[in-house]
Amino acid sequence: TDDGLRAGLADLLHAIDASYLEGLWPADYHSQAVQALKADAEQDINAKGRISNATQTALDVLATDAYMMLADHYTHGRVTSGSLSPAWQVRGNQDTYFATLEKALTTNSVSQSLRAFLPNTPEYAKLRQQLADMRAKDAPASTPLIETGELLKKGSVDARVGLIKDRLKTLGYYTPPAEADAATEYTFDETLSEAMKTFQDDFNLQSDGFVSDPDILELNRTHNDRIDQIRANMERWRWLPNNLGAYHLRVNIPNYFMQIWEAGKVVFESDAAVGRSLYQTPVMSDKIEYLVLNPSWNVPVSIAKREVIPSFIRDPGRIERDGFELIQGGKIVDASQINWESVRPDNFPYQIRQKPGPTNAMGRVKFMFPNKHAVYLHDSSFRASFEFRKRSHSSGCVRIERPVDLTHTLMTADNNLGQSDIEAIWATQKETRVNFKESIPIHLMYWTVVPDINNDPRYLYDIYRLDQKMVPKLRPRGNAAS
Repeated sequence: TDDGLRAGLADLLHAIDASYLEGLWPADYHSQAVQALKADAEQDINAKGRISNATQTALDVLATDAYMMLADHYTHGRVTSGSLSPAWQVRGNQDTYFATLEKALTTNSVSQSLRAFLPNTPEYAKLRQQLADMRAKDAPASTPLIETGELLKKGSVDARVGLIKDRLKTLGYYTPPAEADAATEYTFDETLSEAMKTFQDDFNLQSDGFVSDPDILELNRTHNDRIDQIRANMERWRWLPNNLGAYHLRVNIPNYFMQIWEAGKVVFESDAAVGRSLYQTPVMSDKIEYLVLNPSWNVPVSIAKREVIPSFIRDPGRIERDGFELIQGGKIVDASQINWESVRPDNFPYQIRQKPGPTNAMGRVKFMFPNKHAVYLHDSSFRASFEFRKRSHSSGCVRIERPVDLTHTLMTADNNLGQSDIEAIWATQKETRVNFKESIPIHLMYWTVVPDINNDPRYLYDIYRLDQKMVPKLRPRGNAAS
């Protein structure tokens, strides 16, 4: 009926307007055009007692498209995962969307049916609230941008130091010492160094008290930048399945942190190290199928050329000392017979394998979820890496600070090997594969907005510039970067 159509259109327009609360743009979903057609329909009814065929047809097409795109963007994200290209064609099951729309029209529940496509996690709800809170606040007065450039440290005298002090003071990190005066305004003092360390800790930057380009980039962030950062994180939540698994692992890449979640609660935590910016840990979901105790390491060709072979050329003794083997045609080659002065990384004819043991780069265990990126979780023989605040220094895999505890926790949850069985296998120093009875979901995530200890938003350094790449793609249709 016409009354039913009016109610449905009003509900749809309400749903379109509500997309703004999700960090999206109502204009992308024909808000003005649908509003204009609704006015035409009202005019038709008042003048002719019914909606004209032309208006009805235009409304059907436009309103259906608006609903379908909203449903798809709520389900899969407005931007396509991987390519980061704005998606204006439906990627989900169109029949499901149509069926949901038809049911919603008969029950006057259009906006409610669309909300059901949104992520249903507490984390997403928290981000939505933080977005509303930030938009409700008045943006602070703009401050001069701090230029990147030469490293600043204690004792440096530079005009940028004064700007850094002002910025840190505004953010609540810096209080000028009592003896501060105009003569010391541009001098990098001990008080500023300590303030920078606290700032760096909070944003997961290298906590050294120096000021380098990443620190300056973070200091320059504005109120609107933080709003965009929240919107980018909401978009990445829309990429994920609603059901992450009753029991699953999460790694937050920019937070260098891994957790096990069970029935909506964290039951295990560990610090982690992730890939460098050149060798990024991928954002992905998969399932852990097995673990390997006392793993060997077949060194990937890229890592061999870049790191391992040059180290052998400099110090051939490392091969035996660190348990490496050179293999050709399935046979182990005597490394002492190689003329290392003539070796070049680009034409190295041998496969490199590192035997299980205390120097093995994989440590005592690796957790496998076979994938096209060839990444996995593993222990590390380089334990000192976990002493750093900024831990993006692997070649893409995720190193776990508590691998032994993680092994026992996962085996227990899987009703698999007991602690004494695992310890006995480790004692053999023999590589041993253990399959999980039931594979365990794992999600490598990229959240740069997380709760702090007071449940307020904590903004993390965008180590891979994924927020920076995402935000232009989230602009209104026609203005989004291509």
